[in-house]
Amino acid sequence: MNELIAMMKTGTAKQQCAWKTIDSLGILKDMIEYHPTVCGTIPIGIDTHESDIDIIMEVNDFKQFWIRLEELYSLKKDFTLKEISIRGNRVVKANFYGSGF
Repeated sequence: MNELIAMMKTGTAKQQCAWKTIDSLGILKDMIEYHPTVCGTIPIGIDTHESDIDIIMEVNDFKQFWIRLEELYSLKKDFTLKEISIRGNRVVKANFYGSGF
């Protein structure tokens, strides 16, 4: 993870912008108990104009996770929160805009 973050800090303009957004939102620190991991197209440099920032987390207590997401991000533009199933796994998906993403 540290290598990926270091690369984003000095990588392409979009990677640097994505890192600044992640850092300014405090997601990696605020959600540390969920082991947040930045993933998706931006960190590996295959992003498109439409690419967004993806962060996956390890969740055991979904109710508490849901509450935490609402506490931290519910006032962000277009915040949505839903529970879905992906390949038979329970998933909570949060979407919102922050600093251009």
